[in-house]
Amino acid sequence: MLDTLPIEIIHLIAERVPQQNDIGSLVCSCRLFYQVLLPQLYREIHLTKNWSTKRLASLTQALLRNPHLASYVHGFYADKAWHSFRHHKTKDPPEVDFKYDVGLIYNAIRSVNPDRTGVDGWERWEYLVRTGDKDIWVALFFPLLRNLRKLRIEDIYYFGYLQWTIERIAARAKPFDRDQHFRLPYLSQASISGLTLSASRFIRTLLQFPAMQRLQGAFIHDDKACDDKAWPRRLPFRRHISSITELEFTDSYSRDGMLDIIQSCRALRSFKFEQNLGHDIHVQRFGQTLAGTAETLETLWIDRKGNPLPLDDIQAHAAIGTFADFKVLRCLHVRVADLLGIGPRTQHPQRSLVELLPRSLEVLELTACMPLWFPSVIHELRTLVLMRKEICPAVRKINLAVEFWWMSEADTVVHAFMALCRESRVLFSLIHIGGVAGSEN
Repeated sequence: MLDTLPIEIIHLIAERVPQQNDIGSLVCSCRLFYQVLLPQLYREIHLTKNWSTKRLASLTQALLRNPHLASYVHGFYADKAWHSFRHHKTKDPPEVDFKYDVGLIYNAIRSVNPDRTGVDGWERWEYLVRTGDKDIWVALFFPLLRNLRKLRIEDIYYFGYLQWTIERIAARAKPFDRDQHFRLPYLSQASISGLTLSASRFIRTLLQFPAMQRLQGAFIHDDKACDDKAWPRRLPFRRHISSITELEFTDSYSRDGMLDIIQSCRALRSFKFEQNLGHDIHVQRFGQTLAGTAETLETLWIDRKGNPLPLDDIQAHAAIGTFADFKVLRCLHVRVADLLGIGPRTQHPQRSLVELLPRSLEVLELTACMPLWFPSVIHELRTLVLMRKEICPAVRKINLAVEFWWMSEADTVVHAFMALCRESRVLFSLIHIGGVAGSEN
């Protein structure tokens, strides 16, 4: 690297360039490289476990001194292993062992935090800066990322003050109520995870950004009645109509079918939800909530990790409802019991499959089929294929995941159905969970 060479070597090279024009070209080239590569250098901020507070403080001060560098940032990512000392039960940490511009940070705190006094006033922030709290150092420069497009935080639990700052930006609260660029007008994708009640509220906050299109969450406990008291005080929540088109939640939980979140999306095209272990999925609530997306929803994926059977008798016969009125739904992924309303001790569905599906359907994926239900499910699928021109003329693919090892007595039924699918030009895949490899026609 040139910057590691002694200055004498650089002078020697320059003296041996014969033509003045060549020196000028070299200067112009270096200036061009600087202009082109500098934005690329700051294109993404990716905080990993290798980031020390000293390194983070250096970045924060560089962005505060040169706000144009912050305008180059399009992606902000923080890994799960990257965290702050503040949430560990230890003694107060010592002050940081590096120097920083006290005046610069003093002014930055006052530009971000409107609270002069109180639990989270200026004095508290100054103390956290001195003791190396990474959350505070991030919160100081984050409002400068006016061209941010993508946001990923793998454990929101460790970002209480950053959450607080983003909430104020979204709500146009002081001190972010004057400049429209503080609204993060280009933020279109976000991914959040965290085993904390505040994560659900933060998801709702992200819906308020005008350009948001895709939102992913993991380990989200959606319960609007809960609020994590460990974080700084919250602003009153106001429902916002979002233009978001894709929602995806894995290993999460919701008692009311993500009611507030889904109802805030006026143009939802894709919804994917995976319920975590230890909770039933309350599919009937999701059915009621998703009914409002009948004009726009194209992909629906809803499932639960672990045991395919409901955890209690109340949910045993619950069904998600009908999708017959959905206009553009093309892909449906759902558990057999949740769609057909089959209980763990019953053999026949409560409703016929052909009554539940929309005409626009192209791909049907049924999961968690138990041995007792298998003959009835194959019968329902056979009826669907035979009546596809009247019911689902666009259907082209059917997947069935079966929760048992291969049973020879089912061969005849399956082979007959596969033959029917081949004649009808419908691709059928039979997937065996916990058994041998699946079959495909």
